[in-house]
Amino acid sequence: MANLIETGVIDKLIEMIGVDVYEIQREAGWSISNCTALKEPEIIQKIVEKKGIEAMCHVLKQKIDVKTVVVVLEGVRNCLQIGKEKFLDENGENPFTFIIEECGGLDTVELLQEHTNQHVYELAIEIIEKYFTIEEIDLANEQMEDVNLEF
Repeated sequence: MANLIETGVIDKLIEMIGVDVYEIQREAGWSISNCTALKEPEIIQKIVEKKGIEAMCHVLKQKIDVKTVVVVLEGVRNCLQIGKEKFLDENGENPFTFIIEECGGLDTVELLQEHTNQHVYELAIEIIEKYFTIEEIDLANEQMEDVNLEF
């Protein structure tokens, strides 16, 4: 698996996410997610460094089939799990959660809680409950509520 990183395959897959062709994005997202399946910290760290989390979150924003949504959500979850186990920052926080928030991935996962597929719904709930605090989510909603509208 390390050869995928050393030979630039991961770089190419991440680059392919930017192609505006559904089938290419789907396959590239699926492949990146599969690379996280072994949950090897070194591989996940390299994928994260190469913006693989952002790439997977981008795929989730596309109108893709349920199987791909499940596989890519599992890849995001794998990254979050290893981040929580091996890569906490100096404040004891999972740095991968910040990446997901910054690229809009948390908003996408929140929307997937409303998905009609039970497995997608359950994965989205699990990711939010296990890796994101309610305060972070409430704070984002609270900022919108603080806006005073005058008529």
